[in-house]
Amino acid sequence: MVMMLSNVFLGVLEVSILSGILIGIMLIVNRVLGNRYSLRWIQALWLLLAIRLLLPMNAIDITVPTQAKALNTIVKSVEENQKVVSSRVSKQGSIHKNSAVQKRIDVNTNENFDVQVSEKMSALFTIIRYGLIGISSIWVLGIILQFSRYSISYIIFMKKLNQDNVRIGDSTWYESLRNMNQKNSRIAIYTNKKVSSPFSVGVLKKRIILPTISYTEDELEAILCHEYTHLCNHDILFKMLLCIIKTVHWFNPFIYKMERAVNHNMELICDEAVIRNRKLEYRQMYGRTILNTLKEMSEGPVNCCATYFNDFGGSEGEKKQMKERFQNIIKPVQKKKKPIIIALLCVVALTSSVITLSAVKEEKRPMVSSAKESNMDNVLTKEEKTVTFLVVGVDSNDKKIGRADSIVLLNWNPDNRMLSVRNLCRDMYVDVPGQEKNKLGYAYYAGGMDLLKKTVIQNLDVTVDYGMTVNYEGFEKIVNLLGGVTIDITKEEANYLNNTNYISQKKNRTIVAGENKLNGNQALGYARVRHIDTSTGQQNDFGRIERLQTLLRAVLSEMDSLKITDYRALFKEGFRNVDSEMTVLDGISHMESLLKANYTVTCKTIPVEGSYQPKRSSEGMSVLDWNAELNKRAVK
Repeated sequence: MVMMLSNVFLGVLEVSILSGILIGIMLIVNRVLGNRYSLRWIQALWLLLAIRLLLPMNAIDITVPTQAKALNTIVKSVEENQKVVSSRVSKQGSIHKNSAVQKRIDVNTNENFDVQVSEKMSALFTIIRYGLIGISSIWVLGIILQFSRYSISYIIFMKKLNQDNVRIGDSTWYESLRNMNQKNSRIAIYTNKKVSSPFSVGVLKKRIILPTISYTEDELEAILCHEYTHLCNHDILFKMLLCIIKTVHWFNPFIYKMERAVNHNMELICDEAVIRNRKLEYRQMYGRTILNTLKEMSEGPVNCCATYFNDFGGSEGEKKQMKERFQNIIKPVQKKKKPIIIALLCVVALTSSVITLSAVKEEKRPMVSSAKESNMDNVLTKEEKTVTFLVVGVDSNDKKIGRADSIVLLNWNPDNRMLSVRNLCRDMYVDVPGQEKNKLGYAYYAGGMDLLKKTVIQNLDVTVDYGMTVNYEGFEKIVNLLGGVTIDITKEEANYLNNTNYISQKKNRTIVAGENKLNGNQALGYARVRHIDTSTGQQNDFGRIERLQTLLRAVLSEMDSLKITDYRALFKEGFRNVDSEMTVLDGISHMESLLKANYTVTCKTIPVEGSYQPKRSSEGMSVLDWNAELNKRAVK
């Protein structure tokens, strides 16, 4: 419940921040177009934005990697003097951090210091997690206080109003309303000795409240027309909506600027209705009526859910708004109507593309798996909770349409401290949900991450908690941040890399047989090679997967030599090039689990050796026919 509350708050916060940008744009639109186009259309734009502010759950989810900000904060807080913890890379595919051999060399230094660093990292993640919970609680407290304030204020306002209201019977007062529209039987007119300015109130029971001041017939007609327009435009409902928005987004100063702009537009629209087709003498009389009401203003019952004849509080901004009202009354400008529809469509598009970024996603629960055996390489006991990521490497600037260059299942078990890496061959011949049988890589091309997840789950009988898409350009930058990676390269691989465009930059085609320190561009080219045998004789997808595993070991080995403060740039670049379904809290939780103690990484290729054979599909494609049962067990 608490975690869900924090996720909801983060969603509201993201919508609020992005809406602040739109409010700024709308304030400019209001100022620039308000004098040339109908304010009713501009009010429609404000209403659209107001409704959007109350919908933090997005119709279109475009995940924003906001985890990077939290992780940057973590890294900045840690001391720079972390000691280097070396790693041992196992030829069988296991990478043991702080292995027993290393501990025997210097047990006291490594083990004790590692525990100290782990406690710091765990404490920092805990502070961030509970900090988010604390901020979320403050947000909820603010909502409760705002709601109580508005509710109590409205109750007191209505109570005072009802005590001194005197209803006006059928008279010339109602005659003015009849002249405006015959459908006014539900509007009642009252006088109240404690009010100093006319206003309207009520949604179902609509009322116009007038002060006990003697008005001329023309003044009364103008006032009633003004307030009647408020009621016809449902301005009170709009004001109530703004109160709700201020309750939810009470921390956002742009919301209050939005409210002031909307209220000012309401008054200008009503002024336009009063002076429409009127001569200068009548407009001057109307302006004097507003001015006289300002002079007569005194303390009395007021409320944000009522519309006032002169919504004026005396601030410098309100003085400018009142001056604008008088200018529009005396010298009205003929305004255009139809062209503003273009602006409306622009803002709708802007709202859809900017604000409907990822806000709140349903909190995921970790998978629980069981097995009869207890094999550390691929079997988990009932009690061990795991989380599984489906990671797709995309060789494209646009991660949404790029083809899947690599498909990996990552299974993290915090109980036995094991990270299982399962590289899936793209040429596996699989059942694609809703489509004909095809290659595994086709599922991503045809339906993106959603279809690929369904395909993997259906064919391998696994649970996938999160989908992640990684841009290979990010991998290139990460390798450069590490200062390069050391890889043993065969003579054939070196010749191939130097004479093809797998290494995109010609200046980097300087690979030699043997040990090479590869930069990011060279490492990416090496990872993509598939037509040359590896040192173990693997080629095609299997060769590419073996090279990816080699690079993974090299990257992890280089990361062991980093200071903890160097992770800041690494996290920043990594998350910038990752689209993840994780929420911020999920990301913090899993990162905390990963960094708080030693762990083991194991790598496997699916399908496993001896469980597949190449063949031609009925469509003539080169595919891998694989044994489902053997590989379902191997992927666990």
